Amino acid sequence: MNNMTRGINKKTFSLGMIAAGVLACIPTVLNFLMDEPSAILLLILAILTFIVVVALLAGSAYMIFAQKVKDKFHIAVFVGSIIATITSFLQMKMYYSLNNIEDIVSEMSSSEAQDFMSGLGSDMTWTLFGMLVLIAMMVLSMCYLYFNQHVAQEAISVDIDSAAVKEKAGSFLKSRNGKITVAVVAVLIVLFAGYKVWDTFFNKTAINLVNGISIECNGYSGTGSVSVDTSNLEIDYNEENEDLSDFVNSVDYEIVAPEGKENGELSNGDTVTIRATYDEDEAKDLKLEITGETTAEVSGLTVKYKSAGEVDQSIITNLQETAVTELENDYNSRYNEANENYTFTAVANYLRVYTGTRDSNSTNESLIMVYKGTRTVTNYDDTTEEETRYFTVTFNDFDSSYLEEDNWGYARTYSYYNDYASDAEALQAVVDRNTSSYYEMQQIQ
Repeated sequence: MNNMTRGINKKTFSLGMIAAGVLACIPTVLNFLMDEPSAILLLILAILTFIVVVALLAGSAYMIFAQKVKDKFHIAVFVGSIIATITSFLQMKMYYSLNNIEDIVSEMSSSEAQDFMSGLGSDMTWTLFGMLVLIAMMVLSMCYLYFNQHVAQEAISVDIDSAAVKEKAGSFLKSRNGKITVAVVAVLIVLFAGYKVWDTFFNKTAINLVNGISIECNGYSGTGSVSVDTSNLEIDYNEENEDLSDFVNSVDYEIVAPEGKENGELSNGDTVTIRATYDEDEAKDLKLEITGETTAEVSGLTVKYKSAGEVDQSIITNLQETAVTELENDYNSRYNEANENYTFTAVANYLRVYTGTRDSNSTNESLIMVYKGTRTVTNYDDTTEEETRYFTVTFNDFDSSYLEEDNWGYARTYSYYNDYASDAEALQAVVDRNTSSYYEMQQIQ
């Protein structure tokens, strides 16, 4: 084949590679100019790119294998066209899927749909690689056409001296215009690579999926459970973005218990993790920088008092008035005569502890408050007589829920009529009466 034909073929290939590179760049330009370019338009561009690179592949294969032209130019076109053909096919497949994604996904299970979306992400990576190859081929073709115009007339009339071409190319690269051209190409490549790095790793939208979230605690300390409370959850995002809104609405939450425990084995003071669960591939596609985890301390679980030292003293303080009221109702208003009156003084408080086998979700303890009652009787001649009796006020199913007034149990009173010589003797009688093989009395200090 003569040099003229070879020169014309190289020019044709160069124009084809420039066309393929331009077609490959158009989707990126559209993404800059439009928020959401039409998937069908992107598909058409992908088809055109595929047609051009297939033509380049066929032409370069013909030149190499049929015409036995095995110079570096045609080999480079052949290799680049193979890569571009594969990646442009993947690009067509990807844009076709995006154009029909609702119909495709609707026929899949959730796991199949997730695999499908992961496949699209892989296709996108290969498409980017193919686009870089086409851009590189386009730049090389432009350089070739520029250099070739200086020797075009010689290529038509006489054999091209390859050494002369190399010499002229070297001279051009050393010239001011050559240095500017190389610098511009280098800057464009660096800018494009920098943009892709920024777009991939830094161009992200920050979104906090756990802002204002909290927990609701239920049960007893030691066997407590917590659930997520989203009543005060506030997620700040662009609600006009339909894709982002769909993503936010699909977010769910889970509780992660401390190491060595499960939800249902929690105690007051434990720290649990509230974790947002979401489609990570979709978050990546939306370029989201997500805050999706926070911690909360377990509190408010009901405490079963297993010893007197555990009892919250504020409960005793709150119940003293109630205890006196119950005693006065029973012994000053309900049963006694008009000429009798009791005054009550607190003596001691006991926790009646259950020592048998217990249900983990039941409370068997009782609070027993001991009072000294001074009974004053006014006789008909206005003389008075006094006697001392001891009384107990018992609150059953006693635990930390008594901190809330609405949870106070029924108060049961009991009177000791024996004439005890001292408080200590009376207290011993209270202990003896309420102690058994399943219960023991512990004084609350």
